[in-house]
Amino acid sequence: MIYTDLIFMFAFFPVVVILTYCCSEDWSKNTFSLLGSLLFITWGRSAGFALIILPVLVIYILGNLIPKSGGILEALGDIVALGSASAAIIFLPDRGTLSHALLCTGFVLYALRAINYLKKVSEGMKPERKFLCVAVYLISFENMLIAPLASYDKVRDRLSSRRPELSKASEGIVKVIEGFAFSAIFALSFDAVRLSATEYSAFPWMNALILPAAVFFEIYAVVLGFGTTSRGMSLMLGFAPEKTSSALRPKANFSEHISEIWKTLPEFVCDCFAERSLAGFFISIAATAVLSGIFIGLGIGIAGFLGIVILGIILSSRREKTNPVAEAVFSAIFTVASVMILSYGSLDGIAGFIKALDYSAYEYDITYALNYELTRRLPWLILGILAVSPLSGKLSRFIQRKASESEKAYAAYKTAETVFCALLLIVSAAAVL
Repeated sequence: MIYTDLIFMFAFFPVVVILTYCCSEDWSKNTFSLLGSLLFITWGRSAGFALIILPVLVIYILGNLIPKSGGILEALGDIVALGSASAAIIFLPDRGTLSHALLCTGFVLYALRAINYLKKVSEGMKPERKFLCVAVYLISFENMLIAPLASYDKVRDRLSSRRPELSKASEGIVKVIEGFAFSAIFALSFDAVRLSATEYSAFPWMNALILPAAVFFEIYAVVLGFGTTSRGMSLMLGFAPEKTSSALRPKANFSEHISEIWKTLPEFVCDCFAERSLAGFFISIAATAVLSGIFIGLGIGIAGFLGIVILGIILSSRREKTNPVAEAVFSAIFTVASVMILSYGSLDGIAGFIKALDYSAYEYDITYALNYELTRRLPWLILGILAVSPLSGKLSRFIQRKASESEKAYAAYKTAETVFCALLLIVSAAAVL
């Protein structure tokens, strides 16, 4: 199950919201959230994925033992988090689909949250005594795809005292609909182009060139769409995370570039690995590199992509920003490497890309399937590129500034927003169908 599934948007999530608002006790809200999250993870997959609750329990226990027993338990907890996330990623079905990529991302984020939680406890943060709070923080469905990241000490009070507010809920509804529409219309359009470009194991040169471009823009569209949906759900269910931003503004520094796409990811990754000894730093680098290589060897391109991104953030955070040219080259290398791995899935796929650049190897320049998808979805693809560009942000700020000039303008803005959201919901549902 992912956020663009109609059963999620029109059945699962409304039921969870209603049950959350009907519950008066915080523990019951967290219980429903945890049970819903396990259903979300296992829906359409093996029930064995529900066993993710076992490493969550181990991490909770280790977190409570770390203050008494020292740092060896933190390392053990890191191994449990990385091992359980890797096992889940390897056994996820439907490789190459957007659903698979999003769930892989969710398990990587679960591992990062677990590592961050244990690190904070080892640094002196009081361990959480309520298992439900730790479990919801690690695997809540609001955070298991693309989501704003926050360390446990910043969300502890919200988890232990969940108080959904109507003002936040109304804002959350708008965010959920906006994110759903963006994902269903733009992200799925880029994904359709990606799938059509790789319909055959061998493909001509135009397929080989269009595929990385489609994947590049799909990354932006997915992060913005699914991230906005996640933030909206969290607002409705009693959270107030930071906004996820996405604008096509390349930066010379790799971490800064990633922060333009996913605002909280570089800061959170650096927080997980910052202030570690030199030996710990190299161990982190080696573990990330080895896991990324294993995933690429298994053909799990999305996990290899995420590993390269995390590796680039860690290395970028430890380098001195003294040479802008070197920074730009470093950023470009990691950006191209990550996009190519995500586009072609494995080293064999990249070899196929190189082979496809020989334009004389095929009688045609582009496959019929790709040409058909490009023609059919061209308006949405152009709008999607504009939507992830800085132009969309400037337009949004302009409209909000005009709406705030008078009460009449604000009322007209809210009315138009309501009508627009209703239309978006209808169009988005039709796009998914």
